[in-house]
Amino acid sequence: MGLCTAYGDKLVGLIQPVAVMIVVAPGWRGERIMDSWALAIVIATFCGPAVAIQIQKWIERRRVRSDDKEAVFRTLMSTRATRLSEDHVKALNMIDIAYRGGLPKKRTKTENDVVNRWAEYKGHLFVDQTRMSESQQQNWVTLANTLFASLLEAMAVERGYVFDKHALGTGGYWPMAHGYTQMQQEHARYLLLEVLKGNRSIPMSITAIHVNAG
Repeated sequence: MGLCTAYGDKLVGLIQPVAVMIVVAPGWRGERIMDSWALAIVIATFCGPAVAIQIQKWIERRRVRSDDKEAVFRTLMSTRATRLSEDHVKALNMIDIAYRGGLPKKRTKTENDVVNRWAEYKGHLFVDQTRMSESQQQNWVTLANTLFASLLEAMAVERGYVFDKHALGTGGYWPMAHGYTQMQQEHARYLLLEVLKGNRSIPMSITAIHVNAG
């Protein structure tokens, strides 16, 4: 008992690989992770509560990471038809945190796939489009769609989901009325900015002139 307590950190290091196989086996998502206390009780039986607490804390950290990745994936899936939305952009920026995993060698292969595909997609998003021709912009959009679908595919594999890659690339449901409303709002903002910059005037017309009888 005393030996286990004295070398608790080393014991945790030995047990972690086995725990990973049990807790985060392929296809096991956050809601299906085994009861962490069950493993802690087993460890406590042999080595005492001190080591069991360390194991429990380690399992809880992995649970939080799994929940973070699940939240990012679900948000990107639900907003894939509205990629300019604030929620979508926030979810993209959370990938670096959700898949932090330390150094690349400490990440799993599927986590590295997500990180690498996100880096490729992010690099494409930073390309300056202001000087592109119409055909170049269309090619940029096509490649962006391909890279985004590839990112979602990697995240789905990491989460244990099975999706058709074509379905991921075609985007989700977005009512035409919502798109029309958003287009009107964007156009209204553009016209207002043009007026404020002095590039456009507000059209006015005189329909009647009232003259007071002297």
